[in-house]
Amino acid sequence: MENKLTGPMPGWVLSSTKNVDVSYNHFTWDRVSAPKKCEQDPTNVVESYSSITNEQSNIHPCLRKDFPCTKSYEQQICSLYINCGDYDVTVNNTNYEGDTERKGPSSYYNAGNWAFSSTGAFVYDIRYPNTYILSNTSNLNNISTVNTALYTKARTAANSLTYYGLCLMNGHYTVRLHFAEIVFTEYSPRKRVFDVYVQNFTVELHDGLSRQRSS
Repeated sequence: MENKLTGPMPGWVLSSTKNVDVSYNHFTWDRVSAPKKCEQDPTNVVESYSSITNEQSNIHPCLRKDFPCTKSYEQQICSLYINCGDYDVTVNNTNYEGDTERKGPSSYYNAGNWAFSSTGAFVYDIRYPNTYILSNTSNLNNISTVNTALYTKARTAANSLTYYGLCLMNGHYTVRLHFAEIVFTEYSPRKRVFDVYVQNFTVELHDGLSRQRSS
């Protein structure tokens, strides 16, 4: 996802008390009005500046395009596991980091080795008004008992949800996403439609899921 706003970031953006999302834009750096960090709730400014600023070391990496790593090689990581929307859990000897931060419709959160950016408000959803972590209300079919802890809760977003693996070493990685419908039942007329992007490329999903539909 990429937006088209350019020029200096307007001063009212950071002073607003309402939810404002100006992430993924092409603003130019202005030392006076620009944010100094990405934690600006209720405003989301992650990756809001032009790639030209990537050469400026005085700008926080979360504000730059593609969120460049500024850590030394010794501080970089080579694996990452997240239990989206729920607490720390160990499954098959793998430790999944908890992700329980309750954020709003225009938010950014940094957990150290990873971060997420969430955009969009659930305007017409009466059952879950501005709820961004959902709990399981359906039967989990074809899910082993060992893996159940990964499907108890989930982080959700109205428009887009982006997770960042921060400072992963250069190399080849396997990206494994665990999907299960934990809210809509088999009798519900609803279905989820979404795309999955990895490093800005749309990817096909295996195990019977197309890139546009989850069941």
